[in-house]
Amino acid sequence: MKKMMNMKYVLMVFAFLMILISETKAQSIMLEQDVIADTTTPKFGKNRRQFVGSFLSTGSMFGSTTGDSAHTYNAGKSGSLGFGTYYKLRFSNLYSIVGSVSYRFSRYDMKPLEGQKYNRIITNEVMGELVQRFNYGRRGDYIGRYVELGFSADYLFNSKSKTRVNPDDPDLSYKSRKLVLVGLNYLEKVNYSAHARFGFNKYVLTFDYRLTDLVSKESNFTLPPMMIGLRVDLGA
Repeated sequence: MKKMMNMKYVLMVFAFLMILISETKAQSIMLEQDVIADTTTPKFGKNRRQFVGSFLSTGSMFGSTTGDSAHTYNAGKSGSLGFGTYYKLRFSNLYSIVGSVSYRFSRYDMKPLEGQKYNRIITNEVMGELVQRFNYGRRGDYIGRYVELGFSADYLFNSKSKTRVNPDDPDLSYKSRKLVLVGLNYLEKVNYSAHARFGFNKYVLTFDYRLTDLVSKESNFTLPPMMIGLRVDLGA
């Protein structure tokens, strides 16, 4: 009888030890999984290793034209609109590289000559751009402040001029004629531009300068190369 009691105690102790060991193992596995999940840092985000966003832009061209009096530039009625998407690759808290593809519509308004209501040149371009971004100031999970410097290659895929001419008879002013010329052969298809930008999270002040002549050398006038504008970052 005494032996059976001793054996019973031995079995109870053995069972207790087995339960304790299994509980210890189960806890160690749970702890390993939680630690891995908690310490994994996401690589995609506004201020992470990679980020993809989009933007809207607007701007005004500044400068004067030279040559033909029929192409006297009117800056107050000229401007551009555009939109695009970009990819950012961050190398450090201070430095990133950004590549973008965008579309831009531009209107160059010329001062109308006698008998004209308006005289405009309209261009449509796609742009591929590569810039360096230098971040500064405090940063969290948002775009933050930065300075960008870079270059783009611009392809002009569509162009036209629009002119509205008044009739010689003033009593027929309602019959003014609209003249449209498509595919202007005096505009260069491929151009290159330099860019500088100052970003304040969602809003970006832009300075663009065309390094090549938009108008061919055979023509007798030029168009302003500089544009100052504002960009709204939809991903910020």
